[in-house]
Amino acid sequence: MTNQKNIDYELLNHTANPDIVEKGTMSDFLDSTRNESKQKVEAILGQIDWCEGGKGFIRCPGADEHTSATKSKDTVIYLDGAPTISCFHQSCAKKVQEANRSLRRALVTGENLDLSKADMKRRNIAIQNLERLELKTRCALPRMLRDYRWPVEAMLKESCVETDPANHAHLLLECFSEGDIIWVGERYDSGQERHRRHFQSREDWLARSGLPIGPLTCPSTFKEGSYSRSNENVLEQRFLVVESDLLQKNEVGAVFRWLREKVGMHLVAVVDTAGKSLHGWFRYPPKDVLEELRIMLPALKCDPGMFKKAQPARIPGALRNGEHQRLVFLDKEVA
Repeated sequence: MTNQKNIDYELLNHTANPDIVEKGTMSDFLDSTRNESKQKVEAILGQIDWCEGGKGFIRCPGADEHTSATKSKDTVIYLDGAPTISCFHQSCAKKVQEANRSLRRALVTGENLDLSKADMKRRNIAIQNLERLELKTRCALPRMLRDYRWPVEAMLKESCVETDPANHAHLLLECFSEGDIIWVGERYDSGQERHRRHFQSREDWLARSGLPIGPLTCPSTFKEGSYSRSNENVLEQRFLVVESDLLQKNEVGAVFRWLREKVGMHLVAVVDTAGKSLHGWFRYPPKDVLEELRIMLPALKCDPGMFKKAQPARIPGALRNGEHQRLVFLDKEVA
């Protein structure tokens, strides 16, 4: 994969030759054979609703195992960087993982592609690196949870969070940039003209007093005049939110800490959702790091749905089942 110097491959027990890995990234091949790759993916997965670049919506390979209603845009295929299927649902994780392996291997076989022997070799190296990274990340998780343990109590001690959670929404919104258009609301406060009030500038939100007008916000910013929280209206992805419904609160902190200390990602805030999970808000990573994260985060039992541009996340300060969603960590540099 790319940008190896940022990542603690000692923990992952990575054994690949760095020179080979650097020359064999999957994005190298898919960028040069985009149309052929799309055709091949459709031959493997069936009809794909391509929307931008190398991204499209598909039927989930594990849709039969979904425990809630399946919607048309729940499952995404990404060809930018490492080819990855990502589904909003968690119950299909095993089948999605198997489908990803089959997809990546099929994309590097070279069938129906006019490739030289050198390019064929590079493709094979690329797929081997992807599979190795995924496997070693999964195997490293128990050690990561032990060696990078970061429970909520430790986050609070390291942070500068105000004690009154009613003020926490403002603290998170201040982390956006001046003039950013930010969405706040309930999940379905989107798509109609009357929903414009849920898309306001950072400054307008900060001028409001009281609790947020909904329990959710979005780590992306939106175009001026938007009233739909859709991918098409996203202007910029400011943050990547990392969360897990499979790891306990005092476990997922280890993943946040590892990403911050060993991958070099900037952790801005951690939100306690007043449910069973924590949301780690990271500055959005560059493309080469993002390529690796698409492989590593699902292997670390984190929700791949958070890669979606317009995916909502919990906003601190709002009430959920009578309890405040709250910040448990805020980077002192942005406070």
